Amino acid sequence: MTSLLSFVYIYVMFKTNGTFINLVGASGAISLLLGVLAFLDASSRKGLIIAILLMSFAPVAMGVNVAWYAHIIGFALGYFGVKFKVIK
Repeated sequence: MTSLLSFVYIYVMFKTNGTFINLVGASGAISLLLGVLAFLDASSRKGLIIAILLMSFAPVAMGVNVAWYAHIIGFALGYFGVKFKVIK
């Protein structure tokens, strides 16, 4: 699901301004698992959110091209998937 929503983002970016974005790796799936953990363990939630934000935007701030949107989408899908009992 993370990859599908990332592809939607890539398609929209390509259609709006011609930007082509590569998508490689499993970081979206790992972020999904971290989202599940953030929901299940309230004591680590704040730290996991900070970790996702740092892992997503620190490389971008340094000029490294990463799929930050896959991290955010994966984390949100994991968190809200468990919250609304889509992921069991």
